[in-house]
Amino acid sequence: MCEVRKSIVRIESIREFKNSDKEKETSTRYYISSLKNDALYFQSAYTFSLGY
Repeated sequence: MCEVRKSIVRIESIREFKNSDKEKETSTRYYISSLKNDALYFQSAYTFSLGY
């Protein structure tokens, strides 16, 4: 049985290169989740996964 989709998450990120001539990189990623949570929950989970 297919789970009901309850959240669509959009993560926008900016990558800056210090001491380099490279330009700033931006990207947007989308995730579909069966969890019903707010943006703060997903931000906290993502930040925790990065070790911050």
